[in-house]
Amino acid sequence: MKAKHEQIIQPMTFLNYHKFLTTSFRGYSVKKLLPKYDVIIVGGGMVGFGLAAVAAASKFLGNKSILLLESSGKKKYQRKEEYENRVVALNDLSVNMLKNIDVWEFIQSFHSQPVNKMKVWETKSNLYLTFQRNPLAYIVENDLVIESLRNYLESNNNSSNVTILYETQAENIQLPSSDHPEHLVRVDVQQRTQDKRETVETDLLIGADGFNSLVRRTANIHTIGWNHNQKAIVATLKLEQANNESIAWQRFLPTGPVALLPLSKEYSSLVWSTTSYEADRLMNLKDLDFIQELNDCLTKPNESTSQIGALFNKMGQCFASVVDYFGNQIKSTDNESESSSFSTPTVLSIQPNTKRACFPLGFQHATFYSAPRVALVGDSAHRILPLAGQGVNLGFGDVVSLVRHLEEAVLHGANIGSLAYLKDYTNERQRIIVPLAGTLELINLLYSTDAYCKQNNKESSSVCRNSAISYLLNNIITDIRGTGMSTVQSSKLLKEFLMAVAVTGQIRTTQSKTTYCL
Repeated sequence: MKAKHEQIIQPMTFLNYHKFLTTSFRGYSVKKLLPKYDVIIVGGGMVGFGLAAVAAASKFLGNKSILLLESSGKKKYQRKEEYENRVVALNDLSVNMLKNIDVWEFIQSFHSQPVNKMKVWETKSNLYLTFQRNPLAYIVENDLVIESLRNYLESNNNSSNVTILYETQAENIQLPSSDHPEHLVRVDVQQRTQDKRETVETDLLIGADGFNSLVRRTANIHTIGWNHNQKAIVATLKLEQANNESIAWQRFLPTGPVALLPLSKEYSSLVWSTTSYEADRLMNLKDLDFIQELNDCLTKPNESTSQIGALFNKMGQCFASVVDYFGNQIKSTDNESESSSFSTPTVLSIQPNTKRACFPLGFQHATFYSAPRVALVGDSAHRILPLAGQGVNLGFGDVVSLVRHLEEAVLHGANIGSLAYLKDYTNERQRIIVPLAGTLELINLLYSTDAYCKQNNKESSSVCRNSAISYLLNNIITDIRGTGMSTVQSSKLLKEFLMAVAVTGQIRTTQSKTTYCL
């Protein structure tokens, strides 16, 4: 009896081989393979270039292909006699990150100004704060930071895996519903110099494209935010010769803070935050009139403290003594802390061949910094006020944290876009940024009362428009501010804590010896 299925063995011929191929692949269609990268970073700037450089320097991510999409053109930094009007105050975390990838020496070969002391005071009382550390921060031009990172990526052999496309935007992003290894992100890349688009795929899409992030919106990551009705005016100022180049100055006005960040003995960088209406008025002034108003704001006498405020200040000083006692700290003996006044620098002019600039201020925070195969860094994830110079420092903190979690994913054999590791990144960063952002918002609310309760602001609440209630509210807020400043100025422990948060990028608890990086 014959078997139901007989095994037929025929001699090997070209005809039989062709028949085998055609029958075996009959059910398959040919799929066009798209260019693929392990990581695509949308957005350059300091944070985007920083992320590409740190990832390229990683011994665990150095072999991963990275595509960086920069919307602006390639601009070569050239040291000029004039300083740029956009600068950053880099803290210890940021400087250490730049040192670890060997770009800090490049920055110092051009210019970086250390800040060793910061003086903070207001108009509503004769109290002020002095923070001193060597150094508190380094003032560096934005373009110089970008140039140092770009120079590293373009000249370092370890960064050959990074491709940078200038004048290029991501236009159409298709995100997968999960982080399954076969589900990739598709991005339509459009270069302004070319008419055609190119579609690329990636395991991980990172949004470093600012507070109006396309990546964040495409991923349906919601944000919480509001408009402060404030703008910041920036400029480079020429000061009198007697200025100490290592001191930063910040005065809180009723409409917002004005800060002078040192660049040299002669020049400082101005960041003047005020109401939108006032900012527009100031921008329309001639340079001489603008300088006169700025000097008035810096030098006009402080208002005397009320009797109730003085009582609260004494209570704050007593509280500071208790805090230092239990914290085993010796009371500060800074001679300046006993003085109620100090000499502020006089602004002579706007730096020649430069102009003032202005940009809006606001608060925005993403509910998550990650989604399936998506991560957010910098302003794409959080936009805060420029009170403590933390904007780019928080962005660089995102870079260090995200790279560390991506390294963990690779070491554990997971896909680089694994959502589990991206969630860990979100949790780690939000535990740091949410409290800090909330604190900065509270400080801005306490010190910028006119930005919220302005008589000519049509959006002001009825409470603010009531002059009697507004007067009483301002007095209460002034007393609260004074108590806070008196307490901090009298406490060495509280000063060190605030400097650890705002300057070093770390929160240290002495008892637990725990460090949280910002």
